[in-house]
Amino acid sequence: MDVAEGVRILLLAYLVHLSTNDIISLPKRSEYTGEFYNVVNQESKIVYLKTSKGAMVGFFESVNVSSLVYEVKVGKDMNTQTVIRNSKSGPTMNSTTDPNLLLDNTRFKPFYFIWSHNTLVIGAGTVVGHGSTLQWSNDKDVTVRYISVRAGSSPLDYIFELSCKKF
Repeated sequence: MDVAEGVRILLLAYLVHLSTNDIISLPKRSEYTGEFYNVVNQESKIVYLKTSKGAMVGFFESVNVSSLVYEVKVGKDMNTQTVIRNSKSGPTMNSTTDPNLLLDNTRFKPFYFIWSHNTLVIGAGTVVGHGSTLQWSNDKDVTVRYISVRAGSSPLDYIFELSCKKF
């Protein structure tokens, strides 16, 4: 395979998966009724968030809101903290006020999420596993198969990381 053919294959892979890299806009106080992103056989994802406060990222065992196993609220309490919950709007299991893990309403800010061995890790940036993090380990076995995003008290724009798969 020459370089030109390799570039064409990469471009085709990008175009096939382009729809998962579009900007999605949600009204304030939206629910997990929109996109459920399949993350089977994956253990991390980057989501770009843009809002002034209250972006929720939910982790599910199935495409059913009752199968929520983790919920992360980035920018809780007027964008003063980020929390991990074990249910929708449930009790805080762990939290941080680290400014690196808060929202920025002037730009799309990347956050990475790692789920493995019943532990959820949240970090800021595009290099998964680096920088400031928040984590919580669940005492029960859970399997994350889908991720969804909802807005809190402000409208939310987000971009779900582009995923390229081998063909």
